[in-house]
Amino acid sequence: MLRNSLSAAAIALLTWAAFGLLALSQLPEPWSLGMVDRFYLWDSELFRSIAQHGYRHDPDWFNNGRSWETHNIVYPPLYPWLSRLAHSLFDLTWPQALVLVANLACIMTLTLLVLLARRLQIRGVWMVFVLLVVTLYPGSVWLLAGYSDSLSMALALAILVVAQDVLQAPTRRRGVLLFGLGVLLGLTHSAPRC
Repeated sequence: MLRNSLSAAAIALLTWAAFGLLALSQLPEPWSLGMVDRFYLWDSELFRSIAQHGYRHDPDWFNNGRSWETHNIVYPPLYPWLSRLAHSLFDLTWPQALVLVANLACIMTLTLLVLLARRLQIRGVWMVFVLLVVTLYPGSVWLLAGYSDSLSMALALAILVVAQDVLQAPTRRRGVLLFGLGVLLGLTHSAPRC
């Protein structure tokens, strides 16, 4: 089992490295920016604001001309919390912390994808195809950027892996783990807008 997990992680790391280089070449930002800054784009600043200052809500936001930072309640909390933890533990800048968490989650996503594919007997060329579908999709650049998408995807894949275990051999421990992963996944998504 450990050997299978380690080889899945190795495949995921190689895929992540190739994916990162490809994504860097496709980002619209100039090459004069550092690598972290190239993945610290658009809404990453809002996630930074939440991680640094917490949530703010100003009901008169539309009327008083305040900054966009005062209306950040629509962004989910787990990613900013983990970024704040990385910022504090490793003494990183905010962009570094946000991109680090996203990239670690991306590596976890790719590792879980390989493990799940192996469990489903997907091997060889088809395994490569699965990884290519995930990494070459144009929107997949957000898995590397300062966004919560890679964390959401990693948790969703973890739920699938654990759910498969629960179906094969249900235990209370696996059920609790499945529930906990579901709660964490819920903390990576905003409430739907009606």
